[in-house]
Amino acid sequence: MLKTFGRVEGHPERKELRKQRVQSKCILSGMEQSGVKSKDATLFYRRTDMQHHHLTPLKSRPRHRPRRSLVMAAVWLPIVALTLNGCLNAGPTPTPTPTLSTPTPTPTFIFPTMALTATFTPEPGSTATPDLQSGLGAVLYQDDFNRNLGWEVGQSELGGSSLVNGRLSLAVRQPNAFYFLRSPAPATSDFFLKVSVRSELCSGSDEFGVMYRINSLSEHYRFALTCDGAARVSRVLEGGEIALVPITQTYAIFPGILVDNRISVWASGNNFRFYINDMEVFSARDSALQTGGFALFVRSRRGGQTTVSFNDLTVHYLLPTPTITPTVKPSTSP
Repeated sequence: MLKTFGRVEGHPERKELRKQRVQSKCILSGMEQSGVKSKDATLFYRRTDMQHHHLTPLKSRPRHRPRRSLVMAAVWLPIVALTLNGCLNAGPTPTPTPTLSTPTPTPTFIFPTMALTATFTPEPGSTATPDLQSGLGAVLYQDDFNRNLGWEVGQSELGGSSLVNGRLSLAVRQPNAFYFLRSPAPATSDFFLKVSVRSELCSGSDEFGVMYRINSLSEHYRFALTCDGAARVSRVLEGGEIALVPITQTYAIFPGILVDNRISVWASGNNFRFYINDMEVFSARDSALQTGGFALFVRSRRGGQTTVSFNDLTVHYLLPTPTITPTVKPSTSP
């Protein structure tokens, strides 16, 4: 073990000093293995260690042997350089940093689920029109409105009516106003009526439609459509209006303005059936009014102006329902 020569000046970091001394010892060992005498190697180590670590020698070597030192330095200086390079590069073996292996994610399979689909449910009472042609008789009244067949068109305080371009127009100009126009068709009891109606100017719960079995007191049945896609059936007597079918939203109506809807009424005795665009939407029974005439109407609610127009009005008689008489077989006497 080599002794320490001198004292440390300006190096408080002991760890760094220890590392440099280890490197110097490595140089000394390399020199001795290369054939340099132990005494000369020790001398070189002392001088190198003092110069490298800024050490102050306690006692200098005599000056009468400088030439030998120069000769020895020239001999083993290249060997020291190679050894120093290896010692400087040789350091503590780095501790390998453990690498955390990322776990391989397990694949997750998502099976698609079927989206819920809306199931079409037909509206109660809305069925396709049966073949009514087989039960219809002769035409009672038919009007395409290309000419006036007896309609009392005109103007009033509430509204008015007119025949224009093959359509019969009815209009009201006040909120909560009701205006109707009687048809020149003759009164009857059992019938099938159909007519097309177009909402020209209306909104919300404004109404339009047909009246049937009108008597001299203006009592009648009323089949009404609204601008927002609903319909209802009522009976109007002197005592007031009674709902036979309350206001009901129906998909059979084409709502909105400038849209045509075809409405039909089948009446036979106390039984009534109601159709919109060839779909049966309601049925009702009532015996208060047995016969009467026909009319078309318009009614405003909140709006101050409501206008509708009609065309292709047709009224058929109904064929009498055949009566089946049971056949009684004569009994055979024994």
